[in-house]
Amino acid sequence: MNYQHKSYDRRDDVAPRGTQSEEFFEGLPEDVDTKALMRLVRDVGPLIGLNGSDIQHLNYLISHTRDLDWIPGAAPIVYRAVASMARDCYITTRAIGLREEKLWRAGVLQWNDFGNRRRHGHRDRKGRIVYAFGVDLSPLASMYEYLVELNEQHKADMEAFTKTRYEVSATRRRIMAKIRLAKELKLDVEEIAERFNDLPKIHAHTPGNSLYVILELAQNIVSSLSSLLETARETSLAEKPEVVDKKK
Repeated sequence: MNYQHKSYDRRDDVAPRGTQSEEFFEGLPEDVDTKALMRLVRDVGPLIGLNGSDIQHLNYLISHTRDLDWIPGAAPIVYRAVASMARDCYITTRAIGLREEKLWRAGVLQWNDFGNRRRHGHRDRKGRIVYAFGVDLSPLASMYEYLVELNEQHKADMEAFTKTRYEVSATRRRIMAKIRLAKELKLDVEEIAERFNDLPKIHAHTPGNSLYVILELAQNIVSSLSSLLETARETSLAEKPEVVDKKK
């Protein structure tokens, strides 16, 4: 294939128009097609700093490739004209450029087009790219295994978060029940009630470490209430008059 290769230092502030490396394209795993890739992008996009518009545009680019572009030795290059992309997405050509630059900074694409952003390409009768100048998504394929691992770790973290959140909710209910019982017994629970009221609220974006701290604080309150109630029970038993067996 006829590709344009240029060296580039990623520390530069202005993205050039030719950032392809000379590395052989390894492709995607055999059982992964473009639809699966787009689903993965939707799942992990926010985890690599992409917002909804970024993810939408990346999936738009993927949709303009074919599965055979992602096999070893090929190249998933999108050579659709920038003006056509802008019309498809109902945005300006400048917005297209800004989106692509952000995706480039996220490491999921590189460029292989001319300085004036002219893009074109040609496929043979079997649909294989003969030559192409445009947006190269090879870096996305190189990140595939990492993105899968990132997605699996995120799912595991979310499961742990949900489980711990349920534990905190259950512990809160136990605390409220014990406080009600303590008040019925005329016990002083003001200090413990203040600790309970000071427990941080849990939100969807509460860090996992903070969630574990909240759970530990709640469990400590339960322990304090349990000790208080147990002491009250023992005191009550000690104060009961001894029953004398008159038959003796």
